[in-house]
Amino acid sequence: MKKKKQSPSFLAMTGEDILRLMRQANSPFLRGLEAAAEYLGVSRATVCRWKKAGKLNGAFCQLSGVVLFEKNVLNQFIKNKKAK
Repeated sequence: MKKKKQSPSFLAMTGEDILRLMRQANSPFLRGLEAAAEYLGVSRATVCRWKKAGKLNGAFCQLSGVVLFEKNVLNQFIKNKKAK
């Protein structure tokens, strides 16, 4: 059985690593609140509220003033939200 490739964690990466991955067509990251909101199917304000409330912990990092979101963490967030 083929193992699913996991996207790298922000904690183990340098800013250069993240920027390199951002340039890839199938990047594991989303750039900005608007992109995350569209991906989650909610408004930008909702993403801001969830981020501030700690509901998206581990899903984002701040890099040069830009918020980056990790898609696999957002996918898990969606899965957990549907389970409730």
